[in-house]
Amino acid sequence: MNWINWFNLCMLALILIPNILFAGRIKTQQNESIPKIILLIEQIGRYGTMFFMVVPAGINKLGFSSSEKFAFWLIGTVILVLMYWLFWGVYLKNSKLLPAMFLAIIPCMLFLFAGALQGNWIVLLTGSIFGAAHSYITYQNNKSF
Repeated sequence: MNWINWFNLCMLALILIPNILFAGRIKTQQNESIPKIILLIEQIGRYGTMFFMVVPAGINKLGFSSSEKFAFWLIGTVILVLMYWLFWGVYLKNSKLLPAMFLAIIPCMLFLFAGALQGNWIVLLTGSIFGAAHSYITYQNNKSF
C-alpha cells in the first residue's frame, strides 16, 4: 500500500525551500496585532493541509482519478511554483504589500488546486481555512509597506 502522495510531497518541498532559505532575511512586523485565535486557525489550516495532502489518514484519498487530471495538476503546479519563486525574488528586492500577498495566495491556490483535482475534501477544507487566515495575517503584517 502506498501511504504517501509523493507528488504532493514534492510540491510542498518546492514551496518550502524559499521559506527556509529566506526565513531570517525578511524583517516585517511579526503578528504583533493579530489575534491569537487567528494565528491558531492559520497553523491548524497550514499543518492540516500539508499533512492531509501527503498522508491519507483513512479519511481522504491519494492520487488522481485520471491521467488528464494528473497532467493538468502537473502543469498548473509547475506554473504556480515558478510564480511563487518569482514573487520571492520580487519580495526580497521590494518588501511591499502586493508581492507579500502573492506569496500568501499562491500556496493557497496550490493546496486548493491539488485538493480539487484529487477529490480530496479534507485538503479543500483545511486549505480554505489556511488561505483565509494566512491572507489576513499577511495583509495585516504588510499593509504599512
